[in-house]
Amino acid sequence: MENGIGFVISDIKSILSSMPSLVKLTLSIRDTPDLIFSDGHKFESILNEYLPHLRQFDYTMTYRIGDQMLLEDFLQWPMNFIYYKNENCKWVHIYSLPWPSNKDDQRRLPVIKGEFNPSIRSDVKRIEHIDHVLITKHEEFFLLNSQFRYACQITTCLSIDIELPLRISKLILSAETCKCTLLNKIIVNRIIVAISSMNSIIQPSIRHLIIQCRLSNENEISILARLFPKVQYFELLFPLNQPSCIVCLKSLFSRDDSIEKKCCFWSELIHFSTEFTYEQLEPIWSSTKLYHWLIRMTDLKYHKSHFYLHFVSSVLSIWF
Repeated sequence: MENGIGFVISDIKSILSSMPSLVKLTLSIRDTPDLIFSDGHKFESILNEYLPHLRQFDYTMTYRIGDQMLLEDFLQWPMNFIYYKNENCKWVHIYSLPWPSNKDDQRRLPVIKGEFNPSIRSDVKRIEHIDHVLITKHEEFFLLNSQFRYACQITTCLSIDIELPLRISKLILSAETCKCTLLNKIIVNRIIVAISSMNSIIQPSIRHLIIQCRLSNENEISILARLFPKVQYFELLFPLNQPSCIVCLKSLFSRDDSIEKKCCFWSELIHFSTEFTYEQLEPIWSSTKLYHWLIRMTDLKYHKSHFYLHFVSSVLSIWF
């Protein structure tokens, strides 16, 4: 779709609604006025709703950068971003990976005189438009509203003592900031302390939460749920001890005693992912066994619609 057409999200909905069995979609848009095309969370939700059988999505989208521009991660479909300046405007070009997707892939990056020129990005200060920020010092949190105005995700091993800007939708609490085993243990402990110390700082903007250290017990799930109540995409590691692991797994999907059987934690959850060791789930070490075990032993039996489970190479992934 070339610029000037004014292609918006209602247009794509009207097109996709007539082809629910579609398995491959190629979409290339230039200069759309609709921000949803750069909001990975919302756009992927629309694709999941209208195209439940989609298996391949080749995407390119060019957008004019403005003060209200907000780029959100694409989770199901990996994307890359290129920033450049042309015709006195700043632009961002989003394209799906791999590039090209196959020998017939005809997608193209923006061109200057017939070929892509990396130097066109030299007039754009990359740091102003960086979307992922690694925070290692407490004072760097305050740069999110000035130097990193377009950042939508952060990685840190520090406690968060401020309410994050609403555009920050992805948070990674990381233990991978050094290679020393002893220091890693200290950092993991810092993360656990950080979770406990953020009791009064609710972060309603976080939609994607990744915890890269293991839980100690099921009580930490309720702490995380209170601090990050709007999470839709969640990744964490359960305790290595098998009984504790199972208790945490049950707690994560627990529901209350009301007639509606409402979720105790994260009612908006779309995707959950974790990695198991063989010892953690030895009795149910297969996708089929695990699915039936979850139905029988957890409150997922009360989930109103079908959920999809993938359990490959010790990684469990559940889509709701």
